[in-house]
Amino acid sequence: MNYFRKRLLFTFSVFVFFAVNCAAAPSKKAPAWLTDDPHLIYSENEYLTAIGEGNSDSLARDDALNKLSQYFDTKVHSEGLAIRATNDSSFSSSSLQTVSVESEADLFCVNFTDSFFDKKNAKYFILAYINKKEAAEIYRSKIEALLSSITQNQKNARNEREVFFKALLLRKSAEFCKSAEKYIQYETALIHDDVEKYKPALVDMTKIFSELDSLKPQLTFSITMNQKEKVFNPVFSTLAEALEKQGFSYSVNDSMYRIIADISCEEEVYETGPFVRPSLDVLIVNKNGEGLYTYSKAYGRTGAKTMEQAYTRSVSKITKDLAENFMTE
Repeated sequence: MNYFRKRLLFTFSVFVFFAVNCAAAPSKKAPAWLTDDPHLIYSENEYLTAIGEGNSDSLARDDALNKLSQYFDTKVHSEGLAIRATNDSSFSSSSLQTVSVESEADLFCVNFTDSFFDKKNAKYFILAYINKKEAAEIYRSKIEALLSSITQNQKNARNEREVFFKALLLRKSAEFCKSAEKYIQYETALIHDDVEKYKPALVDMTKIFSELDSLKPQLTFSITMNQKEKVFNPVFSTLAEALEKQGFSYSVNDSMYRIIADISCEEEVYETGPFVRPSLDVLIVNKNGEGLYTYSKAYGRTGAKTMEQAYTRSVSKITKDLAENFMTE
């Protein structure tokens, strides 16, 4: 009798333990956002959603983020076409050009659900969602800051007599415009009712590009290279390319600005081989000989098996530095 009671008690204990553990185990059922329309849970008026899938949790997240980005790109492209029909041709060209350059959205306020693993298909699924109102507020703050910077730059440009500095200010404004236009398009992709609010600012931005174009005939330059070694001739091309990116054009005769580049080198020979220590000084002057911009740098020594190779490596070091840093500050 005691043996029977012990067996019965043991069996009952095992059953209770198994039942409790089954109740505590995570549900294997697919979440509602995957089996049904996710907008039933996350209202389309309030949230932007995207379901990602992948062979791992992280890949599913990346897929969801990519789909959110595609939504912005698609909506931005659509907005660009809509604006094209309601404004002048110069504005539409600028808008569509900016859209084509920007292929990745700056996503804010992104949240994720817990991922779900589908054993049958060996796939992870996850839902990414953005609160439209919260994200739009961030875009608005960025837009306001950029529009403020554009206004200040425009004011400074109007008061500047030297065309060189006026062009640099307008160029900086143009960069702000591209960022502002991008954020405006992302914000209006979330809050469509804000489209009309930003149209005056977008139209004003096109005037900056027109003003820059009007200055181009005055933005001509020539280059004078002061160097003992002809090996530094590639520096000429790098300087010309950097200036052309800023809207200047090269002119041999009667240029408005002159770029003077002085390159000097110290040669050192050790048992390990020859070394070259180059330094560069660049000065931009106007027709009156007034200095407008300087760029100076002393580079570390460069060694090689031969002096010629050391000079060649020095050239590469200088051209790389100029391409990255000249007239970028």
